[in-house]
Amino acid sequence: ATSTQNPSISGTQSLTVTVGCITSITISPTSGSITANVPTTSFTATAATCNGSQDITSVASWTSSNTAVATVSGGVVTATAGNQTNSPITITASAGGIFSAPVTVTVSGF
Repeated sequence: ATSTQNPSISGTQSLTVTVGCITSITISPTSGSITANVPTTSFTATAATCNGSQDITSVASWTSSNTAVATVSGGVVTATAGNQTNSPITITASAGGIFSAPVTVTVSGF
């Protein structure tokens, strides 16, 4: 910066800005199930941040371990059409390079 009163005076200053400090992500509930009769179930992702906790369910990136069995979007796990497999999957949520622990979803009755 340079002084407008005296242009021969100038200096610098460092500034650090922290954006979105996520320390961990937790999915709840810690397990779930889907069946032919109830082919969806919902989960919530909560981020622990430098300033407390925040529900990030709608903005998290969700991943299914086997999309041929079930997909997940916005925390909602849905059986894949035509699925004939009775096998558990795991889901995770991530944001800001931080990943949740996997949560098991039991898939049965198909």
